[in-house]
Amino acid sequence: MGKDEKFSISLRQFLLVILMLSVCLVLIVMGLRSIKRQYGKVESEVTIEAGSPIDMSLFTTDLEYVKCTTDISALDNKTPNSYNLDFWCDNIPYYSVLNVVDTIAPDASVKDLKTDVDNAPDIMDYVVSYRDINPVEISFAVEPDYTKGGINEGSIRFRDIAGNETILPVKLEVIDDFDAPKILGVKPIESYENDTIKYREGIKLEDNLDPNPTLTIDNSGVDITKPGTYKVKYIATDYTGNVREVETDVTILEKPEGYVEPELVYEEAMKVYSTIITHDMTDAEKGFAIYDWCKYNLHYIGESDKSHWTAGAYEGFTTLRGDCYTYAVCAKALLDCAGIDNYLIERCDAVTTSHYWNMIFVEGKWYFMDCSSTNTPMNAYMLTGTELHDLSYVHGFRYNYDHTGLPTPTEESVQYRINYYTKTIDPA
Repeated sequence: MGKDEKFSISLRQFLLVILMLSVCLVLIVMGLRSIKRQYGKVESEVTIEAGSPIDMSLFTTDLEYVKCTTDISALDNKTPNSYNLDFWCDNIPYYSVLNVVDTIAPDASVKDLKTDVDNAPDIMDYVVSYRDINPVEISFAVEPDYTKGGINEGSIRFRDIAGNETILPVKLEVIDDFDAPKILGVKPIESYENDTIKYREGIKLEDNLDPNPTLTIDNSGVDITKPGTYKVKYIATDYTGNVREVETDVTILEKPEGYVEPELVYEEAMKVYSTIITHDMTDAEKGFAIYDWCKYNLHYIGESDKSHWTAGAYEGFTTLRGDCYTYAVCAKALLDCAGIDNYLIERCDAVTTSHYWNMIFVEGKWYFMDCSSTNTPMNAYMLTGTELHDLSYVHGFRYNYDHTGLPTPTEESVQYRINYYTKTIDPA
């Protein structure tokens, strides 16, 4: 055999080798694909924060061919837990573990409290709000001492079922309470026989601890059918039992000739009220609309019926004429319709002329308003005590009045919020 013949192979043998190599290549490719499918199509473990949505995109990018045989929609995505999930693709099973974890502490807010030595606040009295994806247990980390006076510090723990905690500091001011509530707005009352007396009108209670003291009115000694002077007693009690009593006179007058019943006045007032007031107005906006209507719809003639406020108001609504008394009593009737506490104020040192205006309670404070017509242009809605005093210098000191029995006006000016030109008032 020659040298060349020793290493020669037939064509058949060559083709057989090529075929075997091709089969091996195909098997290798299929094996690699199988391995890829088995270990790459589905994540073996997925972790999500409680409250996050659960969907297929968490586990695979091959959404067209991979199918989940576990009902994902039935899984609880809020409570910390682990779930085993089954998947299939090309008749090959895959498995994954879903971990739902809660790592976020509760969101909460608290407030400081004031109490007396005989009343321990409940823990929830401190809590303003709290929020978490899971149930929250609220407890004292350090409970404030309510048995001793002064400011005592503590803290409240908000703990969810996963063990996440938020701890917030609180303060408890403890007062040994001996102060009875203050009764504001008590003044002598005048009414005509058989008229309804609004004993609570303009009455306010203030207490150093109790936000809602109890007011009792003893009017058992008043006979509204018989002219005369009687006593009415106001009794305020706070939750610790402190009591304050204030008495005032109730004078029942015989109805004069031409007396106008209050119901008739309010009927006329409501005709105006329904045209200038809308349900979405704040009390400050209602008061401004009343101020504006009286100022620009009543015409000054220098005289009015002053026999009783109802007579003056009825005259004003029906004739649209009068003097400063007319402006003030028409405003009073409209303020009553709006449910805004108010007082009719009269100048106390009149030498040449008297004057009348109103005191109103809006936005939790007492202000003055004067909607009467003057020779000098004047904007006078929601005036503070100081602003009224300053205005008095411009208008002959006509705003001097007797403060007895009247609430203290605020000194917080709101004039920067009032646009007298556009007749609007900005929100507080």
